[in-house]
Amino acid sequence: MIDAAPTAPDGTPTPAVAKAALYLRVSTGRQAESNLSIPDQRRRITAYCVAKGWDVAAEQRGAKIKKKLEIDPLHADTVRLIYRLFLEGDGVKGPMGVKAITCYLNERRLFTRDGGRWGLAQIHAILTGTTYTCARHQRP
Repeated sequence: MIDAAPTAPDGTPTPAVAKAALYLRVSTGRQAESNLSIPDQRRRITAYCVAKGWDVAAEQRGAKIKKKLEIDPLHADTVRLIYRLFLEGDGVKGPMGVKAITCYLNERRLFTRDGGRWGLAQIHAILTGTTYTCARHQRP
């Protein structure tokens, strides 16, 4: 997108500055592991825009809309690992808490679905949320 006829404070025409909108998306776990995570994409695309003299005007992450609840095969192993660490530990220590699991995943560069680092709230939500614990709500 280019601004129409920009002018300097004295009224003289100035060159138009191109603006860019970043679209960031990670489709596969392989992308997240090979320097294509959301933060990596943001850094690379921003550097490209700076090199071209473009202003970054907006940023959009890929849509996360799903019509029905499905197992995400790319992240199912990570969820299983989280439960194994919580229930059994890593084979060296006993069962781990939320903070220890978060550190374990981040230290080993196992990224979230969005390609970011794990946080305490995300691990807690996986361990306690009905999505993963198979709790079902019955309709009255």
